[in-house]
Amino acid sequence: MKIPKKVLDAHSWLETQTYTNGESVSLLMDDYATYYHAAMNTKSPTTTDYDHVDLILKGAEGYGVKMEVERSAHQYLATDPTLTLVEAYTYGYNDWVK
Repeated sequence: MKIPKKVLDAHSWLETQTYTNGESVSLLMDDYATYYHAAMNTKSPTTTDYDHVDLILKGAEGYGVKMEVERSAHQYLATDPTLTLVEAYTYGYNDWVK
């Protein structure tokens, strides 16, 4: 399972889409607005969340269990999609560092 990505800006999002040359600009804008609204309502991780995960992994690396913590976090995310990224990594860290 991949770590959830940040919400894409309009230009980056457009690069992932396939539209014909005849599509109207309003359709593109509506589609991006729908994507953005959905992404923001799913509690996408913030930059602060990624920084927090980075600190957790640096702490785990000090104990030599970085990969194990990552695997555990991914399992937590796969099992319970309501968890935040930070919660999953914290649980993973707590599983391996006692």
